[in-house]
Amino acid sequence: MRKLAWLLFSAALVFSCAVMEPPTGGPEDKTPPEIIEVIPAADSTGINRTQKIQVVFSEKIDSESFRQRIIFYPELDFKKIDVSENRLEIEFKELLPETTISFYLKKGYKDNHNVKAENSSFFYFSTIDSLEKGLILGGISFKKEIIAGGVARLTSIEPDTFKHVYEKPELRTAVADENGNFSFRHLPTDSSGFRLWAFIDSDKNGDYSDSKEFYFLYPDTIYLTGRGAVYRDITLNIIDPNEPGEVKGTIINKTSIEKLVTVRLKNIIDDKSGYEALADTAGVYSIKRILPGDYVFSAFLDMNADSLPGFYTDPADSSLTLEEPCVSLPDTINIAPAEIKKIPDLELGNDKDEE
Repeated sequence: MRKLAWLLFSAALVFSCAVMEPPTGGPEDKTPPEIIEVIPAADSTGINRTQKIQVVFSEKIDSESFRQRIIFYPELDFKKIDVSENRLEIEFKELLPETTISFYLKKGYKDNHNVKAENSSFFYFSTIDSLEKGLILGGISFKKEIIAGGVARLTSIEPDTFKHVYEKPELRTAVADENGNFSFRHLPTDSSGFRLWAFIDSDKNGDYSDSKEFYFLYPDTIYLTGRGAVYRDITLNIIDPNEPGEVKGTIINKTSIEKLVTVRLKNIIDDKSGYEALADTAGVYSIKRILPGDYVFSAFLDMNADSLPGFYTDPADSSLTLEEPCVSLPDTINIAPAEIKKIPDLELGNDKDEE
């Protein structure tokens, strides 16, 4: 539907749009175009269902740069989109629905000097006498560091095992401000459920690029109702799913064997995949660059120098075999991406050795 509208849009531009002209002199224009008026005014209610949308800018604008940057929720079919001088006008094919309408104008459109708008804009109107009351507020961070320009999206909860969340149609989009905060305003409160996710828009095109950008899916479904119309303080911390983590801690050698303790992690899925490190003389150790996964933790005196806990020959009597002093955690440990996991302090002892 949008593709057809854009074909009509492109055809209309041939006849209705001013030709771009280079600057005729004076200092180079580096100021992005700004929106100075929207008709109807933002947060208007009771607007006519035949209403056209107009946006007035601070200077002449490039008509072609609006391609794929005009989005309405719910989705609407365009009858005509005109760009003339510093004014954008949008006319719709059918009557506007009786509800709150969200207008999302993506950043990146340009003035006639090719200076791009740096910020996206959101406006809300209603064809009935009130705006919807639903509100979702939160913040987007990357590795727990605040970032500006992260993108949050809402999708439906309709099950579809063949699609990732980023492949499902967006119901709303929000862009984080310089403090990492985002908001979805005027959402329906009819008990509809939403899935919320966010991504790092590293290429700054406003869209998610699979395998190039990182995203995070909020684990809970959000239901907005008359009594629960507001969700606040939602944190979306985006991480690299393959970023290595770290395990550290302290283990004290209580045996009489003067040897540094070896600490080992063994992947429970791949026996060949493991990590190890030596504790220092104070028993402090750190294993770095651990890929995310589940591991078995053990600490031992590696008497055979084979990086595995086992048995060794008694140096005092070659006919005897002794077990290498070893301690392990009873449960597997999970290493999340970029996680720094602290293991509780441990002691390594050997009853036979103590005797």
